[in-house]
Amino acid sequence: MARRLRIVAVVIGTAVFLVASAGCMTTPAAPGSPGIRAKTKMWPFKRNPAGPDMRAWVEKYGQNALQMPNLPDVGAATPQQRAAATDLLVRTEAATAGWVDLAAAEKAGYRQNPAVTRLTEVYASMVPGKMTMMHVAKDHPGGAVLDPNAPDMLMYDYESDGAWKLVGVMFLADGAYPGPPPTPGGPITRWHYHPRMAMRHLGMHIFFGMGNDLAHAYAVNMDGM
Repeated sequence: MARRLRIVAVVIGTAVFLVASAGCMTTPAAPGSPGIRAKTKMWPFKRNPAGPDMRAWVEKYGQNALQMPNLPDVGAATPQQRAAATDLLVRTEAATAGWVDLAAAEKAGYRQNPAVTRLTEVYASMVPGKMTMMHVAKDHPGGAVLDPNAPDMLMYDYESDGAWKLVGVMFLADGAYPGPPPTPGGPITRWHYHPRMAMRHLGMHIFFGMGNDLAHAYAVNMDGM
């Protein structure tokens, strides 16, 4: 029975990936312009690789998510930088408090793909204890970078009771291209990229419910991911 469940989980997980990569996701418009961003439980997939200019920008201002420390060096930040990181965290959590469930988020312009959502729920039920994260993107991003009132993506975790819980946000630095993206918290507010995916974005996570723990609030991956 256990082996059968593992096989089913793998099949469902593969289905989630295929649905996400085969057309249910949408490619974003150029940085700063209206458009619809991809929606999946992982980093937004891109069909077309980034051009050399964008890749150079990503590598110049971001860190490789596979190589960088998961937690930022809070001790290396100045008091002013720690205060700025705390302010961004508090303001972002407060601004998104009304989007704790998917229905409320959708009314605010954050759209999830129902097929991906359902497949992810089924997959999560097959692998209890493992965090299953889903990113829900805003339909028409305004182009502002690090706007706590309009994060580019909301991040939800599938709970054991069958509900999706808002656990954080992801900001994208598109609007800053080709200049440097803002880092108000210095070494705390790091931008990262994923080299195995088309390098067209720099991302920054902020996770909620961490209290004064800035290191885990600004981690690349939340514990359990």
